[in-house]
This record gives sequence, structure tokens and C-alpha cells, in this order.
Amino acid sequence: PLYPQAEDVIRSTLFKMVITTIEEPKDNDKQLFIDFQKVAILVAHNLFRRKIIWIEEELYQEWQAKIPGTTTDPTMTTQLLLKKGVAVAIEGNKKWKYLPIEKLSKTPKERFLQLFDCKEQWTKVELEYYLPPLPLVVGKNNDKTKMLDDFLMKFTSKYESATTAYYFRKDEE
Repeated sequence: PLYPQAEDVIRSTLFKMVITTIEEPKDNDKQLFIDFQKVAILVAHNLFRRKIIWIEEELYQEWQAKIPGTTTDPTMTTQLLLKKGVAVAIEGNKKWKYLPIEKLSKTPKERFLQLFDCKEQWTKVELEYYLPPLPLVVGKNNDKTKMLDDFLMKFTSKYESATTAYYFRKDEE
């Protein structure tokens, strides 16, 4: 068994990870709410630590067994994985691979190498969730989209189909 102090620390840490505090302006009372999105993310990390790659349907079923009733839409659930930097869809979105954002390099060049080692092609939307924060310096017109495009072109190669742009590992020069 753990030392009692360790159990208190673990309990306190987990509590902070899944609880949202909302202050009521009228009487300065605080109310605590379980943030089910945070719970879902913690459960997802736990599932992916057991198995790195999941078939989407199996992942959804296992996830729902751990946190029943949070959502009935598998697409919404799995999109949460991408948006929170937990996992990415691979093999035509039929499988999900564990890729926790906090394990990626902070330097852009290394991060892109890690991303492309995980998955050969990415859409811009997928990459946006895994990009390091962009510099606060924005061009003359505050064009963040152009700044993002310029950043992506520095580290990737781009192919555009009729409907979607895909980004690939940039060939070494």
C-alpha cells in the first residue's frame, strides 16, 4: 500500500484534474463541478497506456464502458482525442494511435519529425492541434492564417487534392 501522505497527494491531484470551480457572483460561494471532458481525457490516456493503437469502434466501446452516458456520438468522442492532443486517427480514420502532445519536442523541427514518424500525411486541422504555440508576432494585417501557412511550409511539403490539403514530411535539402 502507498504511504498515507502519497495517497492524499494522489487524491488531491486527481481531484484538481477533473473538478472545475465556478464562483457565483452573488454570494461569492464556490461550486464544484465534475468536468466530464477532463474525465474523458484521463480515461483515454489510461486506455492508450494499455494499448497504443485502437480500432475506433473498440476504443469507443471501451471508453463508454469506463465513462457511460457522457456522449452517444462516437465521432464527437474520438474528435476530442485529437483536439486535446491525446491521439491521432490513422489508416483512413479506422484506428487511433496514442500521441500525447506533452511527449512531443518543443522545437518545431523535431516535433514535425515526430509527427511524421507517427503518421505520413496530415491535414491542416489535425496539425493545428499538435503545433507548438506560434510566435506572437503577427504580420502587418494580423493575418494568422497566412502566418500558420508560412510556418507549415517551412517544415512540411504540401499536396492539394480537389477537396483537402495534405501535409507531408519535407525532404531534407
